[in-house]
Amino acid sequence: MSSAHRIIWPTLVGCVTLLIVGLVFPEAPVAAVYKWKDDNGKLHFTDQPSKIPPKYRKKHGKPIYKTIPQKGETSGSTRRSSVETAPIESEEPGEFSVVNSYGQRTSITVKDNTALFAVATWCHYSKRFVRFLNDPSVASKMRHLDLIFVFEDEWPYMKKQFDKSVGKNGVTQRRVDDQLRRYKDKARGKSIYKPEFTRDLPGKHFFATHAATKLARLFPKSVPSAYSSSQENFNQSISKWLRIQFKDQPSTRDFLRAEYSKYNKGEK
Repeated sequence: MSSAHRIIWPTLVGCVTLLIVGLVFPEAPVAAVYKWKDDNGKLHFTDQPSKIPPKYRKKHGKPIYKTIPQKGETSGSTRRSSVETAPIESEEPGEFSVVNSYGQRTSITVKDNTALFAVATWCHYSKRFVRFLNDPSVASKMRHLDLIFVFEDEWPYMKKQFDKSVGKNGVTQRRVDDQLRRYKDKARGKSIYKPEFTRDLPGKHFFATHAATKLARLFPKSVPSAYSSSQENFNQSISKWLRIQFKDQPSTRDFLRAEYSKYNKGEK
């Protein structure tokens, strides 16, 4: 079976659309769905990218949701990860078991030059934070840091969006429950996330799953958040993290906090 990654539907239309996809492919054995739009503006869905007409593949032939592959599977390629698996989860402060994009369990250690952030692929504030970090003037002042991003399983958010579609356009709770069951079965217990988000991350990213219980326990309810080594939790806003991280560089600290405020408010 090919690898899979995942989608979080940000709008009601997306939820209804995904329901339609499930009706078209109720028995599809893969955990990836593709969509494309023809010259007449009509949307089409398929679980086989080869069925997308060549002229639409580059623009529209991208998976609209994915799931983390199981250990031994690959994400659409034969490339293997060089990291080693971590059979036992460490209880040492700043050491965490995580799952990488290839479904392999590995470990990360928060060092003095490590900036560990909890983000969510559906969160627009997380997206603004990533744009902030990719700003050349910001990146130049953070090049000494090793940026690491962690996600949790966003299935609960996906389910919430599905549930909101009940009663709209004739969608019943039974249809929603049946479709959610199908997608949950296809995911085979793997974490779901929106793949487009990870392409712009200026650092490494990992997942907190059932195989990374320590990190999953610490994952905050509010994102984006930064990990605090002194408190051993993520209860630190990005603005507070900037203030602490650059406390010995007042001019840099003030500049970064001012820039982040602009991105966070959607001004940039």
